Amino acid sequence: MWKVVAAWLVVLMILSWHGDSPLAELYIWGTLAFLAYKGWEKAQPALKAQARAKVEAEVEQWRAESVPSPGPELSETCAPLTVPLRPAARGENPQEALRELSGAVVRHVAGEVLRHAERLAALPPDACGPGIYREREGRDWSAPRTGTRPSPEAAAALYGVIAWGRARTPLLKLLRPEAGARLDADARGLEAELSRLRSSGDRVSKGRGEVVCPAGDWEKYLSRTKKWLRETGASLGALDAESPIAEIHPPRFARIKDTVAADTLARQINRFLRNQDAPRAGRALADWQAAESRSESQALSGFLTDEIPRKYSKIGFRVAAAARLGAQSASPELRAAIYWAFRNVQLAYLKEVMDHMDDYTRQSGRERPVTVIGNVGLVNGNANGSTINVASNLNIGGAGGETNGADLAEVVRVLTAAIRDAAELGERDRTDLLDHVADVSDAAAAPGDRRKLLRAKAALTTVVAAAGSAGQVAQAAQDCMNVVGRLL
Repeated sequence: MWKVVAAWLVVLMILSWHGDSPLAELYIWGTLAFLAYKGWEKAQPALKAQARAKVEAEVEQWRAESVPSPGPELSETCAPLTVPLRPAARGENPQEALRELSGAVVRHVAGEVLRHAERLAALPPDACGPGIYREREGRDWSAPRTGTRPSPEAAAALYGVIAWGRARTPLLKLLRPEAGARLDADARGLEAELSRLRSSGDRVSKGRGEVVCPAGDWEKYLSRTKKWLRETGASLGALDAESPIAEIHPPRFARIKDTVAADTLARQINRFLRNQDAPRAGRALADWQAAESRSESQALSGFLTDEIPRKYSKIGFRVAAAARLGAQSASPELRAAIYWAFRNVQLAYLKEVMDHMDDYTRQSGRERPVTVIGNVGLVNGNANGSTINVASNLNIGGAGGETNGADLAEVVRVLTAAIRDAAELGERDRTDLLDHVADVSDAAAAPGDRRKLLRAKAALTTVVAAAGSAGQVAQAAQDCMNVVGRLL
């Protein structure tokens, strides 16, 4: 543009070469106008930078004065779920107990949803009030614009819904997987949309309170949240009570691996059934359960029929998830009740496996069945375990037919009776010693098996060392050791 003006001034200068030309005055004024224009053009970058700095200072002031809500902090806005728990009935069906507990939890969760819906519905019509904001447009900020922001009460209600969804999703996914998956997807969608609304990277709001958005954005989000709560509450309330685990039973036919002794396998399962005195002091429930589950899975791997450990593991996934429930999901009492409800279903499965052990032993081609005598019960919510009794007439006589084998069987009977009658032994020590005696009984059943005899010798060494002040037990164990030595 300035080149055109300069060319025009040159023309005027030529035409007005003579001072008395009428174009002389026009030339003078044109020259002044051109110089003024060039000065204005040169000053524009500085003026723009000054205006931009003024707006940036105003934006920084808005940011300093703006104190938005902290957002959906889980620990502050969602209390753990509490459900009244009834005492467990003795002999109660574990599946029925789990079904009842699951139904009670889902009903209480549905009630929470409806209470959140009522809280949002009670907000006044002006729950989203007017506000001023600027948006970044390239390198600059827009002029001040009018939008809306939720009131502190409305923001707290919305954040409570998000925090509730985070806390209850794991619980519902454990007890009602399909409903829990839907809740998880919907809650994540609501949280993502809320995060988008609250993102202030390209927007700054004036004044204290929540982020100001274009008019209608917060109102639409509030309306969608109300609708979702009503629909979710209705769908959860309509669910029938059912167990989160389908009934699983071990097969009627199964075989034990040739390398695993049937009595040893039965003893291991029995140990798990009676070792339900809950986590040891100083160990978290999840850690204790993980260790128990690994040990039980290793024991069940002694079956050649993999259907037995596979079904056990299918239940074990839920038990492990119950042990990992967070503190925000439910109260400590409810978390313990949920864990033991799932765990009892798992223990019932192990008990059924034990009920079939005689059949499994015969189906595996073993000559003698497993003798398991005792009363193995399931654990109630207080984690009190049951015990298993070992008969004094422990069936250890095999079909070896050798005199030395019969002698070993006889001294094993004496050792078993000595351990059972020793008043100096505690119940746990007595049980552990009887477990070692079972290794000796395996050798008595097959006195020609050197591997079993060596294992029996090691077990007797442990018994002698552990007998302590129980002199009769130590003497009986030494007698067994002498017979084993002769067999070797």
